[in-house]
Amino acid sequence: MAPVTQPLSSLTAVAEDSTLQGGPVPLPLSYVTSIGPTHAASAALAPEGTNAASSSRGIELHTDARLWEVQWPELTILRLIGHGSFGSVYLAEWNQILVAVKVLVGKEDVNRGELELPGRVLRDLQAEAAVMSRMRHPNVVQFMGLVAVPPALITEYCSRGSLYDCLATAREQPAAAAQLTWCRRLAMAVDASAGLLYLHRRGIIHRDVKSPNLLLDEHYRVKAPEVLEGGAATAASDVFSFGMVLFELLTWRLPWNFVDMSPFKVGATVRQGGRPVVPQREALPGPDTAGWAGLDGYLQLMRDCWAQQPEDRPGFDQVVSRLRELLAGVSPS
Repeated sequence: MAPVTQPLSSLTAVAEDSTLQGGPVPLPLSYVTSIGPTHAASAALAPEGTNAASSSRGIELHTDARLWEVQWPELTILRLIGHGSFGSVYLAEWNQILVAVKVLVGKEDVNRGELELPGRVLRDLQAEAAVMSRMRHPNVVQFMGLVAVPPALITEYCSRGSLYDCLATAREQPAAAAQLTWCRRLAMAVDASAGLLYLHRRGIIHRDVKSPNLLLDEHYRVKAPEVLEGGAATAASDVFSFGMVLFELLTWRLPWNFVDMSPFKVGATVRQGGRPVVPQREALPGPDTAGWAGLDGYLQLMRDCWAQQPEDRPGFDQVVSRLRELLAGVSPS
């Protein structure tokens, strides 16, 4: 166990070093996701005809999962890029490319020498890995591999962080704001909706559609992480959440002000039909908003997505088509 413990101990020390890379390590929410089994994921965990095989480090990996197994020493950890209740996410180098590594144990676990997860959580990890390994779409974050000990998922690294980060930067920096033309914003909306359409067509409900979970690569291409989370959800609930993302792309702000409204009050407001207040055109941000002819069509799509009755909301096939029509009417910047 020593060869594993030492690198992971070094990793947690790196995460706490605020002087790393010449300054504080940013902690975007981009990679803070949670995992949990769904029916589809559980089925993917142990497909009929596959066998479980015991890894040399104690975790049982099914045959298809072992094809993706990566040894921890193959990774060079560079810096912390996110953390949450599940553990932490690091930027790392693997086979001479940059990747994101979601490690599902925390520093306290390391200090106690606990580098393995409970059986149920390990099964959830393998379920997520099994589903993600089957995802092949340019707008879905690419699964790269699975580490047994410490338990971790390896995915492609999206260098621009999340859509939330992008919009927050645009609010503060005029140079960043100038890049968020409607051509770019609509292209990002098309990317996100196309990724979600792909998941829905494969029977997967995202359940956590929001700007911090929509990642941007260096070319501003949006990618939806395949998040599996417990709780009742439907394709229509993903569309509702996407309507809120469209609001953020419109205003560069969150739909609700949680300083003035508690999450409980927001939930009650939505259940009663309340929606975020849409500013007048002259109050909306963006270098070309004032003269954009497609604004009314965009607003109608946004409102259709967050319709009160699920059956009144469009599917993502319609959302993608309507966004592409809007995009076709915008001159490239």
